[in-house]
This record gives sequence, structure tokens and C-alpha cells, in this order.
Amino acid sequence: MPGLTRPIAGATSTNLPITPITPVIPARAVVGGARFPPLILVTTGPGGGLVVLEGHARLTAFMLARDRLPPELEVLTGPRRR
Repeated sequence: MPGLTRPIAGATSTNLPITPITPVIPARAVVGGARFPPLILVTTGPGGGLVVLEGHARLTAFMLARDRLPPELEVLTGPRRR
């Protein structure tokens, strides 16, 4: 995977631990009723849609356990800066 080579090389050069993010563990937590920090969403531009800036793994976990989600989720939204 060429797109993954540089981020991994950069992370290993800083001696930070690399741990794969698996959404199955948070999905189990969602089923158990755990609460998570709000997702951070930004606009794609004037009149555009929203994209996830932070919280991709949580969003995946929510979708894996969507039958256990509360009717509303807290999110933070804002405009994209240029």
C-alpha cells in the first residue's frame, strides 16, 4: 500500500508506538452503553456537506452497532478553513 508507507515510516522514526485501530472493540463498548467524545465534523465548503475530521474509528464502531445507538449523537461542527 503506497499511501501507507510514508505515515508508517514517519511514525516509526519518532519512536511512537504504532497500534492498529480496530473498530470492533469500540463497537462492543457501544453495545455495552459506553459514551464517547463527540465526533468533529467540518463542512466541505459553502453549501457543501459534512465530513468527519476526527472520530473515523468511532463512527465505524457506531455503524457496527447501529441497532444500539441512541436516537441522537453529539457532534461538533464548524467550517473548513482554507
